[in-house]
Amino acid sequence: MMVDVVLKSELMFRIPNIVLKSELTQTESDLFPEGVMSRTAKNLIGPQLAKHRTHLAMSQSEFAGLCQRSGWDVSRETLAKIESGIRCVTDLELVEISSALKLPVPVLFPPGEQHRFGRKVNQ
Repeated sequence: MMVDVVLKSELMFRIPNIVLKSELTQTESDLFPEGVMSRTAKNLIGPQLAKHRTHLAMSQSEFAGLCQRSGWDVSRETLAKIESGIRCVTDLELVEISSALKLPVPVLFPPGEQHRFGRKVNQ
């Protein structure tokens, strides 16, 4: 038993971001209390990205080029996966998307969710 404790603490020391499932205090249902855990709940900005990109009359390829020129190496295929909710977006990618669209980050979330991620934005 002592070996397990030492091994676990050694593992946690070397890789601090590992959290054992048994130690989680919040579940996905805690984070999304309305029971909205669908495929797109893990990627809330995908449809909003598509809406804002098309509002600017930009194709996915044009938007990928814009992002690449600003320093984010992203392909059209990756943007398609993000917009369809297949691929999740990291926090750094969210900032890159926000910057490329020249929009505040909360605007990229669905209108009903903006209050969770920043001040409510009037559109």
